[in-house]
Amino acid sequence: EELQKAKAEVELELKRSTRRSAKAMQELKDKVEGYQELLKLKDQEIEKLKNVNTQLFSENRTLKTKQNKLSDSITRLSKNKEELAGKVAIASQLKAENIVIKAVNSKGKERNSPFKNRQLQKLKVEFNLADNKVAPIEGKKIIIRITDENNQVIFDVAKGSGTFMLNGKEEFYTAAQDILFDNTKQKLTFFYEKGSDYTSGKYVMEIFADNYKIGSAPFDVK
Repeated sequence: EELQKAKAEVELELKRSTRRSAKAMQELKDKVEGYQELLKLKDQEIEKLKNVNTQLFSENRTLKTKQNKLSDSITRLSKNKEELAGKVAIASQLKAENIVIKAVNSKGKERNSPFKNRQLQKLKVEFNLADNKVAPIEGKKIIIRITDENNQVIFDVAKGSGTFMLNGKEEFYTAAQDILFDNTKQKLTFFYEKGSDYTSGKYVMEIFADNYKIGSAPFDVK
């Protein structure tokens, strides 16, 4: 009886343990199935993200291609603008025409080159500013520079001479006038009285506006 009773208790305990184990196994199985379902969902999400990433990469590459094309277009437009600005700047440069150089004596009589010192009380320079539809109507400083055959500038600060920048270098000029350029082929006249005899030889008279040369003409002194 005692053995039967002990056997019954053991069998009961085994049944209870089996039920507990089965319950624990089922719970574990449910958890595993839950994890598997979660992993499946994550795999699907990862696959979607991969597709989105691929699409974004493709769009990004397209955008970069468009950006590069736009940058190239901007570069070309900037270059064209600079070239056009350069052409306009060149086209708007003034030009002196009908240049005449004469010697004026003390009685006001004028003579053409070659000059004699006794005839050179004053040096007279006349010219017109050529028609230029591109050049703006604005104030201009017109400069003349006279150099001898040794490339020495004839100047006298007391008589209106001064300096200006030419090719990045400060240079002397002989005379200057401030004018309003109005594109009417206006005629300009310069008088320069040296105050001493000119050395015999060849001379060059150059005309400048905005620090570039717009004309020149030679003359001789005997």
